[in-house]
Amino acid sequence: MADNEAMIAGLSALLQPEKVDSFLAAFAEKRPLKLRTSRDDFAHFFPWAELNRCISMDSLMSGRARLMRAGREVPIDLVSRRKDNGERVLLAEALHLLCDQGLSIQLIGLHNLSSKIAALTAALERELRADMQVNAYASFTRGGALPPHSDEHDVLILQIDGRKAWKGYGGAEARPLKGGIARIEQPSWVEELQPGDLLYLPRGEVHQAAVVGERSLHLTIGIHTLKACDSLSWLRERGIQDILFREDVSPQEPDAAAARRSTGIRQALHALVDQLDLGDMLADRDRRAAPFRPLNLGFFGPLAPRSWVCPSLRRYPDLPSEGGTEIEADGIRIALDSAERALLVRLLDSGGSRVDALLQGPEAEATERALSGLIRKSLLFVLED
Repeated sequence: MADNEAMIAGLSALLQPEKVDSFLAAFAEKRPLKLRTSRDDFAHFFPWAELNRCISMDSLMSGRARLMRAGREVPIDLVSRRKDNGERVLLAEALHLLCDQGLSIQLIGLHNLSSKIAALTAALERELRADMQVNAYASFTRGGALPPHSDEHDVLILQIDGRKAWKGYGGAEARPLKGGIARIEQPSWVEELQPGDLLYLPRGEVHQAAVVGERSLHLTIGIHTLKACDSLSWLRERGIQDILFREDVSPQEPDAAAARRSTGIRQALHALVDQLDLGDMLADRDRRAAPFRPLNLGFFGPLAPRSWVCPSLRRYPDLPSEGGTEIEADGIRIALDSAERALLVRLLDSGGSRVDALLQGPEAEATERALSGLIRKSLLFVLED
């Protein structure tokens, strides 16, 4: 495995620096953008073999995997049979036959199944301060998984293997809060993605995709940012701490009393709105972003020198410049000694590192102890060579 295949630690690892700026500008302006990345190893990052491991009768029954053709879900009865004991088994030949007829396969929540993808997700979430979900789409011979539609969240597409043609039709509504199937006319843009290409779509952008050639495999990263309307729920959480907002609204209340209470509620609402601070709202969301918690069983001894270690935190914690500390995320408190804190800061700054690059110099033994501590506390992913 080449050095850069084990991990993709954020935007800078995906793109050259000047293209990171281009992406961030498109992200801020909410406009579609295609970029050619600086990587040629996406097929190693999420290979077909890993996709095959994710497809099972269990994943199909649970909804983690879906079979789609011509924009409609394919019944699992077409690719399975029941044994005499009632157990349902997947029929590989039937699945291959459907692939020849234009099947697409959707895998949902890959960030919960793949350590590499979880590490990338954590790094991107730290950079963009947004929650994310990663899905995969494999399409065969023709068509795509979904009809023309828009999403209620931004999407970042990474073309892994094969080619796929994309068409965009603009947005039917500015800053929509819901996505869905859309009517289409003439496309406003057309792009063909090849391995290593990246496509950003803002929420509301109507789009459709179709495989070019025999097969295509891509990842979609759904980017769920805070909306201005989320300030209403943020204020509600603070408002209900006052008993005034927890009282019943009774239709039997005398008019004069109801009028006085209406005045009191309006005054309290004005005071509550005056407390609104978007920076505080973002900070609250950051604190609630639970870190990924990789189990890391079996990684307590010496690690392979060419293994990678990457932070599992989904937001940047507020860490002191020296000494031990505690970090908190989603109500979880984790104590760090001074060496563990220093190593975590180093890995957060770099996005991750190979083990042999960390364990050099006179502090190697102390660094190895700190590394083991962070691994045991589930604060690092270990990506093996």
